[in-house]
Amino acid sequence: MSLSVELIAQDYRVLMEPSPPLQFMQDGAVSGEIYEIVSEAFEQANLSANYEMYPWARAYIMALTAHGDTFISNIARTPEREDSFQWVAVVHVYDFALISLQRLDFVKSLSDMGKLSIAVQRKDVSYEYLKSKGLGDNLFITADITESWELLSKGKVDFIVEDINILDEMSQKYLKQGQSIEFQLQLPEIKAEAWLAADLGVDIEIVNALKKSL
Repeated sequence: MSLSVELIAQDYRVLMEPSPPLQFMQDGAVSGEIYEIVSEAFEQANLSANYEMYPWARAYIMALTAHGDTFISNIARTPEREDSFQWVAVVHVYDFALISLQRLDFVKSLSDMGKLSIAVQRKDVSYEYLKSKGLGDNLFITADITESWELLSKGKVDFIVEDINILDEMSQKYLKQGQSIEFQLQLPEIKAEAWLAADLGVDIEIVNALKKSL
């Protein structure tokens, strides 16, 4: 069944957080690998979308409280979030690890962290996971992953949590000459599929059309 004229004519919002190279601002517009995937899906479904970039916590709250016109990408599908969104499709798989600038051989597990600091984005899956492991005092809260990388390169934090699939690209972008990163500790418990999700008020026909496109 084809979409109604009213549904096609509506402008939808797609909220994203800064997460290069997957999604980022370039020349005043959203760009990146996941942006390309999502925007192509909207085009194939003959839907109009405006792409907006915000810090993760703000984007999440905006999507959570929206009423019928808002999507968020890319969001981990967790049990706590399951009933808060309509889940459209997987757009990426995150494989997280603790990353540092120097080798810390004594860090074999999270119980070895002591007073070492970890930059994490507010309310994302790594924040929630590390807090649940009793490391709340170790966490340095940032607005987005780019801020976390900047703090690491300046030696302001000991660790960041990053997707191992994009370490090379991020290192080239944010580390200073002569710096290199060390893979410290993989976090398989928060390996996560990242989804395009819709607010609960988005018409199910729109959700199904995008599922088909993706």
